[in-house]
Amino acid sequence: MILLSVFKSAWFHRTLSKGVGKRYKSADFEAATCFHDLRVPSCVKQVLNIGCGAGRNFRPYNFLYKLWGVDVVPYHRIKWVAPFSNLNYEQLSVEQLTEILHNDDIDLSKTLIISDCVLMHESETDQLRFYFEARKCGCRNFIFREPPPYKHPHRCFKLPLDEFTQPHYPNDTMTVYAHLEY
Repeated sequence: MILLSVFKSAWFHRTLSKGVGKRYKSADFEAATCFHDLRVPSCVKQVLNIGCGAGRNFRPYNFLYKLWGVDVVPYHRIKWVAPFSNLNYEQLSVEQLTEILHNDDIDLSKTLIISDCVLMHESETDQLRFYFEARKCGCRNFIFREPPPYKHPHRCFKLPLDEFTQPHYPNDTMTVYAHLEY
């Protein structure tokens, strides 16, 4: 009788959790839909991912572009989701990256900057400062995936919305703010 109840509970657990592992895995290992769907301008040669984590949002760009990852996690602690070609990783915060852009002569004219729920943690001042420094360095192509203001009223995208298109994707609670110059 005990054995029968163990099998029933195992079956019940598998039934309840069916597909949960797959969603969890895709959330951790697959890039957000917008990074697959939005066409990258032909002038882009490098992708800068702010808050790159384990690199899941690099997947659509691997082998196509030089990859530049920036995050606060030390390199040796990252368990990369794939072996990325042409990856340059730097342990930096958004503020530190902004300072580098401000002080160094960096050409971002052939760079696409992407971010997935990172700017929401920065103040409006820091978001604007980063954005204007990137623009000053020549960057014209951005894709930011951030929560809409109603979801996190104090943690949201604060850049000038008139400069970005805002596509929405089904089954995605985030808003995609994109500025791409073709």
